[in-house]
Amino acid sequence: MDLSCIISSGDLELYVLGSLSPEEAYQVEQLMSIFPEVREEVDRISETVEKMAMQSSYSPGESTRTNLFESFKQMKGEDPQVPLKIIAAENPPATNNTPTATRINRYRYMAVAAVFLLAVSIGLLIVLTNQNRNKNRVIGSLNQQVVTASNMARQQSGDYEQLMNLLKDKDYQQIKLQPLPGKPEATVNVYWNQKTADVYLLDISLPAAPAAKQYQLWAIVDGKPVSAGMLSGSHTTERMGRFAKAQAFAITLEKAGGSETPTLDQMYVMGKT
Repeated sequence: MDLSCIISSGDLELYVLGSLSPEEAYQVEQLMSIFPEVREEVDRISETVEKMAMQSSYSPGESTRTNLFESFKQMKGEDPQVPLKIIAAENPPATNNTPTATRINRYRYMAVAAVFLLAVSIGLLIVLTNQNRNKNRVIGSLNQQVVTASNMARQQSGDYEQLMNLLKDKDYQQIKLQPLPGKPEATVNVYWNQKTADVYLLDISLPAAPAAKQYQLWAIVDGKPVSAGMLSGSHTTERMGRFAKAQAFAITLEKAGGSETPTLDQMYVMGKT
């Protein structure tokens, strides 16, 4: 079974982020229990989210703490570490108009301590700012992934609904385009409604188009090829040009933007109606 639609739908990312409803989460868990590939993809997404969260953590290095304490030592200068009690004993109290050595040293110590605390506070502020910036970056990235996954899920849901409508409509004729001799294995299903002239391509399985190249659909009308439009390559279901009659459909590899006439040696698949 082709699990690419399930894996690329975006539901697995939403499941890891806890954004699915209980019913949708239960469906994902059922798929995980049945298909190992789905479980492996969920594990891979979980590891990616965990790594992104770990990258936001930050702690000050040893050099930061060393620089702070070196600054503290330089601010203290070369003053000897003399206990306050000894200073008080060696220097008797002076008059009220002259500060004592004890008070001077105490004020000096308090000033140095205040500067040290200020430096530590600035360091912590820088750390917290960096952490907050990293977390905001991670949150922004996760939000973008959720939006992208939601858009992909919406597109997949639209393609699936369109596919179901085509399969249910009995007015649509299915033409399976087969690879031509010498061309890589490839298949494309054309769904054609002669009443409405609508033409859709489903189950597109073609080799990746080279740079500056693009696949083009042709309808063979009265023995002549008529362009039915270019394949965008972005959807599993594509709506092409409208034809009330056609004897066959074919796809060629042309220059980007298309050609007026098909390059016959670059025809990859073809099928008669």
